[in-house]
Parts: sequence; structure tokens; C-alpha cells
Amino acid sequence: MQPTPKKQTSPWMYIGCGCAALVVLAMVAMAVITYLTYRQGKELAEGWKDPAKREARAKEVLPYDKLPEGYYPMGTISIPFFMDMAMFTDDPPVPGKAPKAGEETGGFKERGFIYVKARQTGRKARQLEDFVAGKGPAPDWLDIKAKVNDIDILRRGEVEVNGNKVVYTASRGEVDHNGKSTQGITTMMLVGCRPNSDRRIRVGIWFGPDPDPGKPAKELNLTGTNADPEEIRKFAEHFQFCR
Repeated sequence: MQPTPKKQTSPWMYIGCGCAALVVLAMVAMAVITYLTYRQGKELAEGWKDPAKREARAKEVLPYDKLPEGYYPMGTISIPFFMDMAMFTDDPPVPGKAPKAGEETGGFKERGFIYVKARQTGRKARQLEDFVAGKGPAPDWLDIKAKVNDIDILRRGEVEVNGNKVVYTASRGEVDHNGKSTQGITTMMLVGCRPNSDRRIRVGIWFGPDPDPGKPAKELNLTGTNADPEEIRKFAEHFQFCR
């Protein structure tokens, strides 16, 4: 007797199974993204209402013992395995109250500090490093909370902060925040941790008022401003960027 030949499985069945698997993976990914977005929104809202929780979360993202005078934790945002961001303001949120759309309370008045720690992404990391070092233009993707328009570079340099090198670029321009524009100075700091064992890029954005908006940039007295190297060093020493 001849053995009964095995029935071959159609290749379309494998293709169909593969497509089904992709659909399932896409649904799982969407569910994860939806959950993370919901959780981040919930944690941010709880942080607005609870100063102690807001401060504890800020210290997780950017450790510090004492904030510079006049600064308060504003909120944090985290995307697991990719990015953490902490924001500090000169206008503390009202305890027990989450801000409503259009309210200026809990935003920034004149000064603020935004810190981002993210995984290095090759091209973007190089673009940012080149800009801070004066080797390239400002990245077009850099748009974090406070946006600077028509920038005029005031000063570039580096300072030593708690044993680590901080390269900075201070620029003058129109700063947009809270839906209004003011003339100000923005200092971007690129922190070089030694060693950088977690392979993350660390960026601080510190902005403050322009000491004399009507004066040409080359005539500005930058002493005591956030473009002053000594002030940058003293401000940055409050934070433990590399811990």
C-alpha cells in the first residue's frame, strides 16, 4: 500500500497568520501607548494638587537637595525606557488645584528651568551637541514648552559642575510661554557625565528676563544673568545631573 501523501499547507495560511500576529501586536502597542498616556496625565494632575508628591517626583527625575532660590517643582513627564522631563518654575502651582486651560497660574512668570534626560538617538544627539558647541544651527525639532524665536547667540562656553563638564549656549530672543511672548535669555546646557554609563543625553534649558531689551546684544551687561558663566555654574550645582 502506498502511504497517503501529506497535504501541504498553503503559504497563504502562513501569510494570514503573520498578518494576524501583526494586527495583535499593533493592538497591544496601541493599548500600551493609551495606558501610558492616561497614566502620565493622571500623575501630572495629581502632582499639581499635591506639592509633596510633585517634589518627590521631580527629585526622581533630577535629584537635588535644595532648589535655587525662587524656583519650585512644576511637574514631570516620563516615557518609560525613552525620556524623563522635569520642569521648575518661578510661579508655583496652587496646592490642591489643577490648572484649567487658559490659566496662567502654575506656569512661568519670568524664569524657568526644564531638564530632559533621554536615550541618545544618533543624529539628533549629534545635532544638539553641534548646536551647543557652536558647530551647527538650532535643531528644528527642539521645541520644549518655552520656544525661542529669532535667536541671537550671546555667549558659548563650558563650566565644571560637581566634577562633570557642562557645555552651554546662551541666546537672546523672543521667548514664548504661557501663550505670551517676552524678550528674554535662554541658556541651553549639555551635561557630560563621566562616565555616561546609561548612554543618555542630558539637557537643561534655563530661561530668564532680558536685562535691557532695547540695547544691542554686543552691548549687554550679562553679569548676574543666566548667560553669566559663574551664575550658570552656581545654578547647575544645585542639581545632581549624573546620579
